[in-house]
Amino acid sequence: AHTLNYNDGKLNMSVLGRSWDVWLAGAWNIAQYAALLHMYAHCLKLPVGEIEFYTTDCHLYSNLLTQTKEQLNRQSYPFPKLTIKDRGQQYLQDFVIDDFIVEGYKSYPALKGQITVVGGY
Repeated sequence: AHTLNYNDGKLNMSVLGRSWDVWLAGAWNIAQYAALLHMYAHCLKLPVGEIEFYTTDCHLYSNLLTQTKEQLNRQSYPFPKLTIKDRGQQYLQDFVIDDFIVEGYKSYPALKGQITVVGGY
């Protein structure tokens, strides 16, 4: 779930996650909500502010500790810049993948890990 607020002249987002597998989904979730915030801001013609993440079950599985340590030991690259082509989009469903321009993205080689299967659901 997410909520939006307008504060200090910018559109901000709060995200509540029930369950968050930090290593597997953390970066992906941050990127997808950042894109969503940019889409909302574009439609509302507001500057992009900040995203806050809250979770009730933030976890890291023991079979991913090696990959997590490797990831934590890496120096962060400068953040890339996301811009959106203005085609007059007014609604979220008006966006297409070619509207998103990412500049300055740099990454390390991919880390691979097994999805952890847990029971009890």
